[in-house]
Amino acid sequence: MAVENGPASTHTRVRTILAIRTCDAAIQGPESLILTLAEIFRSRQVRYVIVNLWDGDPPQVALHETAVKRGLESHVIATRWGMSPMVIPRLLALIRHIRPDIVHTHDVKAEFAAVVASRLSATPLIGSFYGRLAMHSLLLKGADLMRFPVFRRFDRVLANSEAQSAELREFRVPAERIEVVPSFVDTQALRPASDAEAAGARARLGVPPAAPVLATVGKLVINKGHRDMLQALATVRATHPDVIYLVPGEGENPWRGEGGLRGELESLARTLGVADNVRFLGYYPDIPTVLHASDILVSPSLREGMQVALLEGMACGLPIVATAIGGTPDAVADGESGLLVSPSSPPALAAAVLELLGDRRRLRDMGEAGRRRAETRFDTRVVAEKVLRICDAALSARANGATASDHRAAAHR
Repeated sequence: MAVENGPASTHTRVRTILAIRTCDAAIQGPESLILTLAEIFRSRQVRYVIVNLWDGDPPQVALHETAVKRGLESHVIATRWGMSPMVIPRLLALIRHIRPDIVHTHDVKAEFAAVVASRLSATPLIGSFYGRLAMHSLLLKGADLMRFPVFRRFDRVLANSEAQSAELREFRVPAERIEVVPSFVDTQALRPASDAEAAGARARLGVPPAAPVLATVGKLVINKGHRDMLQALATVRATHPDVIYLVPGEGENPWRGEGGLRGELESLARTLGVADNVRFLGYYPDIPTVLHASDILVSPSLREGMQVALLEGMACGLPIVATAIGGTPDAVADGESGLLVSPSSPPALAAAVLELLGDRRRLRDMGEAGRRRAETRFDTRVVAEKVLRICDAALSARANGATASDHRAAAHR
């Protein structure tokens, strides 16, 4: 493995980071990244405190509950409705109590609350930008656009791909404050399956041992492109009638105009004659089992940042078939660790899948190349060190700016 224990930590300043996320659903990609960062930073003696913003008073907050089970420090700030201004004084009080060196935001609600609270507390502010993903909800589209003026007030903005970096610059976020920090996975925890592990995964999912298996990992929302893949599956099925398509993801509950596609997808599968080939798994947290049971990970997305699921598949030694949008070309080396196709093209998806299923040696070689790429570019230890260096730089710049201001003030006295 290229990165066994990660590079030696070189940061000297940052000791406490306050991470803010609105976790209003189950654990998904951003939540997994936050939890992984917290665990890696803990091993580096850096305190990464998780703050969950929530609308109302639910019996369980998934990110908070998971963090506590892992022995991580986590807090919940609950309000009666989404953008309640009461978030700000409560967050400010928490910041003043914990006294973090850096505040790190992970979504739009966190950004709006933190830009005020961090300013009042004089705390440097870093934001992670995963891209504009809303495709249907006018509310979410508007929130996406409102983020850019807010980001101009941040010390640093972490874009998770070159495409997101370009988008930030297009909306006049200063280029010198933008850093490209990719999504990441723990390549020590996620590994290719042995033959026995693959057989066990298929047995748990009720998948025939010899069937070709495809999987798409993601929420059942418009931007993930499941409808295109179901149409592609009808073409694949003509050559491989025993093909199985695994679809883990949340079910019927729409959220502010996004999601709630399961019923529509099941109906489409029946219309296309592929219902018997599809396994809708619902919320299925055991993603390694899905990946170990699969031959190819397919991402038919229409809009993306950098999908954690693609990196998880690569870490597990799977070749990728994906649409060339957003940060996906940063993650997948076309022709080396997978095949990239145009978005909104079921025929292109089907052709790429059939190409790999027809050449098992190439399929295996691409999976091995993806594993190497995940280890060297997207391992948590590599990326966590980069995040710490950026935090250090932001903290130093803020301190130097304050010192310069002090000197100018003294000169005028």
